[in-house]
Amino acid sequence: MKHELSAQPTCFKESWPGQYKIFSWIEYVTAIPQAMSVITTWKEGRIPNACLQAWTTYTGDSGGYYVVFSILNNNHTYKNILRDKDFIVNFPDIDVLPKCYKTIENNSDETDEITGVGLTIESSKVVDAPRIKECFLNLECRLGWHRPLHDGSVWHVFAGEVVHVAIN
Repeated sequence: MKHELSAQPTCFKESWPGQYKIFSWIEYVTAIPQAMSVITTWKEGRIPNACLQAWTTYTGDSGGYYVVFSILNNNHTYKNILRDKDFIVNFPDIDVLPKCYKTIENNSDETDEITGVGLTIESSKVVDAPRIKECFLNLECRLGWHRPLHDGSVWHVFAGEVVHVAIN
C-alpha cells in the first residue's frame, strides 16, 4: 500500500533546529540514492577547497555535457565558483570515501581541505581548480549558469559544462 503525502507529516520532528528549513522533509521520506562526489575549487589565496556532494545530476546533448547540482549560498564552494567560474567534480571509490567525509570537519578558511585529510592534489588540464588524484573520475567544469532554487532560498542550483574528463 502506498502512502500519499502532500504535506509534512505531523509526526516528523526536527533532529536539530532549522532542519526542515535547510532540507525539505521530502528528502527524509524518499531517500533517493545519489552518487557521492567531491567538488573542488580554490579558496581565496589558492587554498584547496573540497565539498562533499550528493545532490547532483548529469545531462547533455550535442551542445555540451553538464553537471547540475545545488549548494548552500553560504559556503566556500558557492563563493569560489561564482568568483573563479571553474570547478572539478571528483568521484571517489569506496576506499577513498572515508577521507572525503573528513573534509566536512576540516573546512576553515585557512585549511587545505584536500591534503589535510590525506588526499593528493593533482593539476587539472583545462580549468583552474585542484583535482583529487585518488578519485577514479574527474570532471573539469566551467560555470554555465546558476540561480536560487526559489525566491528567498538558501540553496542555489548551478550548471557547469564539462570541458575535460580524466578517468582511470
